[in-house]
Amino acid sequence: TPPREGNDETSRLTARLKSSEKKRAEQCAELDQLTFDLGETKKSFSSLEKKHHNSEQVLNEQGLLDQENREKIENMKRRLADYMGQMNALKEEKEDGIRGEREQR
Repeated sequence: TPPREGNDETSRLTARLKSSEKKRAEQCAELDQLTFDLGETKKSFSSLEKKHHNSEQVLNEQGLLDQENREKIENMKRRLADYMGQMNALKEEKEDGIRGEREQR
């Protein structure tokens, strides 16, 4: 029966080899899937980075616009205050002129 023992050993080793090849194929498929998922994650991350950068730019631009608008509002307030001061001065001059005319009569 020695030839049968060799046959059994060959069958056992062949079965182990097939099992090992099957596991290797499964691991390769899993690695391929992980590689694909990693690629998709990198794409998503890059997209998020671009969106974040764009959002930062928009916020910076809005901040600059807000600052410009604040400055314009302050300038308008100053001009309005100057204008009101001039109006009051003219009003006082007019009232003084009217008083002067009354006193002259």
